[in-house]
Amino acid sequence: MDKLYKYPRLTIILILALTIFFALQIPNIIIDNDLYKFVGEDNPVNIENSEVEDIFKTGENMVVALESRYSRIISPENIQLIDTLTRQFEKIRNVEKVTSLTNADYIEPTGDGMKVSSLIPGGMYYADESQIIQRLRSWEVLYRDNLFTPDYKSTQILLTLVNDLELDTMETIFGQVKAITDQVNRDDINIYIAGIPAILVTIKGKIYDDFITLVPIVILIVIVMLYFSFHSMAGVFLPLLNVLISTIWAIGLMALLKEPFTMIGTGIPVILISVGSAYGIHLLSHTYDEMAKGYTDFKAVLMNVVKKIRPAILLAGLTTMAGFGSLITSSIVPMRNMGLFLAYGVAVALFVALTLTPSILILRQKPLKKANVEKADGGNSLMNRFLIAFYELLTKRSLRNIAFATIVLVLSVIGTTKILVDTNMIDNFEDSTPISRADAFVNENFGGSTLLTVVVDGKEDGSLLNPEILKAMDDMADYLENSVELVGKVTSFTEFVKRMNQVMNAPSAPADIAASTDTDLGGSENSGSGFDDEFDTDEESSFSFEEFGDESSFSFEDSGGDFSKAPSPPKSPSVTFPSLSDDNLLEIMEDALAQSGNADISAAELIDAMKRVTNEAGMAYYEIPYDPAKYPATTREELKNLVAQYLLLYSGNLSELINDPLEPGMSRMIVQIKSPMNADAIRIDRLITDYARENFPDGYEVRVVGSGKILASLNKMVLSSQFSSIISALMIVFFIIAFYFKSIVAGLLGIANLIFSIMINFGVMGFFGIKLDMGSSIVASVAIGIGIDYTIHFLTRYREESRLSSDKDIITKNTLLSSGKAIIFNALAVAAGFAVLMKSNFVPIKSLGLLVCLTMMTSAFSALTVLPSIIHLFNPKFLYDKR
Repeated sequence: MDKLYKYPRLTIILILALTIFFALQIPNIIIDNDLYKFVGEDNPVNIENSEVEDIFKTGENMVVALESRYSRIISPENIQLIDTLTRQFEKIRNVEKVTSLTNADYIEPTGDGMKVSSLIPGGMYYADESQIIQRLRSWEVLYRDNLFTPDYKSTQILLTLVNDLELDTMETIFGQVKAITDQVNRDDINIYIAGIPAILVTIKGKIYDDFITLVPIVILIVIVMLYFSFHSMAGVFLPLLNVLISTIWAIGLMALLKEPFTMIGTGIPVILISVGSAYGIHLLSHTYDEMAKGYTDFKAVLMNVVKKIRPAILLAGLTTMAGFGSLITSSIVPMRNMGLFLAYGVAVALFVALTLTPSILILRQKPLKKANVEKADGGNSLMNRFLIAFYELLTKRSLRNIAFATIVLVLSVIGTTKILVDTNMIDNFEDSTPISRADAFVNENFGGSTLLTVVVDGKEDGSLLNPEILKAMDDMADYLENSVELVGKVTSFTEFVKRMNQVMNAPSAPADIAASTDTDLGGSENSGSGFDDEFDTDEESSFSFEEFGDESSFSFEDSGGDFSKAPSPPKSPSVTFPSLSDDNLLEIMEDALAQSGNADISAAELIDAMKRVTNEAGMAYYEIPYDPAKYPATTREELKNLVAQYLLLYSGNLSELINDPLEPGMSRMIVQIKSPMNADAIRIDRLITDYARENFPDGYEVRVVGSGKILASLNKMVLSSQFSSIISALMIVFFIIAFYFKSIVAGLLGIANLIFSIMINFGVMGFFGIKLDMGSSIVASVAIGIGIDYTIHFLTRYREESRLSSDKDIITKNTLLSSGKAIIFNALAVAAGFAVLMKSNFVPIKSLGLLVCLTMMTSAFSALTVLPSIIHLFNPKFLYDKR
């Protein structure tokens, strides 16, 4: 490296050329916060989820929720608004399907089968609201909490996007949706945009905002700190140039390698700028100190300083790289990348500080002015008085310090037990942000935004036609919706089997479902009367349903097939139902209450129960065909064939619910959770698994996948990554310090001080409710990487002072006066830099900034109080080496 100083101009040109090269790469940086990439493509949870997505052809949905503040959302004016928005959204490129109240499919019985029309056809725009409510209630179980709320005050329009879209395309779609909704100039309507695509687009925008906002602020803080330290332009420019170059190289390399820049990566430039200036400061400070002694040969002084301080700078850099590099052990891809590029950035900062800075100084040949040295000395006298007072008040009280540290450590351990681990995406934002309010609205009013997918695999074609498994799945759905807290909605293949069964057994339909050449699943005229006749439409016979979330959309479409050869089931047995009249009203109500099994039911539930008693609209058959006595069958095997015939008649697109349209061997259930908390997803996942193990028939495998499962797995990964990074960082630092001081005790002292600071950090997190997420889990690695410098600085100076005196009090006092200033200034400088992160748009990054500030203060305080107290009590021999 010394040869580089012979050609300073060449060194400067080469480094600047590389800097320009990396700077040109930065515009190509990829911003991607894809949840599935966080866990890694080779992660079993991700692999299993991808396999399920491939089988069931799931897509991602963007949700536009509308809330009517004063009237019902089904008023004529609001229905027209919904229809207008629906038609505009359908014109957006890369939006595959739009589903709303005005175009969602509605299956109803006809005289000889069934037909499909829109849920609220155009002719109903001016219908009485009670008629619309009657129509919505007739298939309430499917659309409630999905397209409308029970109070009819809110609705959702669901936009299914084309599969595998790039984030830039999602951003374009989001912008167009936002532009359309912004045109709705009505004070009585609140509009919310939610869903995974909306979250990803919002994160991307706020990453840009953070980069533009935080980097200039931290640069300004570094400039102020440097000017305060050196009172010269050179003292400001050279260290600042070092950190800017290291940051450009790190971000440029990310862009060159096409490594995505994620939300957690927004901390990289701020951290490098905050930390990297220390090496240049160290070099300049010693150079100016030597020149202040009256030396005239500037280059000779500079070369001597470089040679003298190079080991110390390299040691500081290596320990910092060890702290950051420990994140490489993380199984979470963005954290691993962050650790890698932070360690690389620190290495660049070291290299530039030891090459570029001396080269510029050699060419400059202009030492520090005397006036500036005097100013620095004046500042030192004030600092010295503070340090003497600090020593008298705190440092010399060894036993008291140890006792205090023990109490703090015990409290920290208690606080650590209270830490909540959670990595859900919506908690990246403040509650006041539009995306958070949208997600909260969906969770409070609809089925929920967190999704778990329950995959039921029978291993054989047709195994999902078995009434035993269908009933078990239906019972599970009922259990989850009615007995498990925070489950907002469950969508299952069984709902469609039940609906088919109901429609084909409605009083207006024939008892059997024998197919003939005249069978028309939608072309037949409605033989009913009243409400359904009035609003009948001639729309194409197709059935579709869009469930909320990126994994839960599915559709029926009229197959148009020839069913003339479909087998005919046996005749239905004579099952009679009472007709409602004034004479038997009370009796039917009592029967309905008895069948419901719950005396405390609502009026709506009572009406539904009465419909089941009287088989109004086939409600007595809204069930899985399970009891042969009620059907044209003598065994459940025959009921299995009945379900098969239903699917034969409806051989449309059920690919997102079953793996085969006629002989399904695998099915999936969509469980929506009204909470973003991963702990809730983990709890419900466990309940699903336990229920299936205890209640499902043999031969069926049940797996839980989905975005909620992936987020839940991130919880475990964050926790394991926290342990692995801390242990690996402490081990590396231990060996570095032990090697440097040639003493195992030195290594133990170093990590003891770090452990104390880390435990305080965890204790504060637990007591103040700061979650352990991808942001806060980085704090320990940063604390180890930076905080160890204070311990090394103190121990090195203490050993030097021990060679000049045998009085421990004098040694400690002189060590404090010499190293205390550097430790305090460095801690304040680093804390000030990290404090900038508290201006971030992301809550985890704010937590990172706050906790690092705290940890820097506790690390410095511990190095100046607890560490000398331990030295006084145990007298480690390596510090009293007279050589």
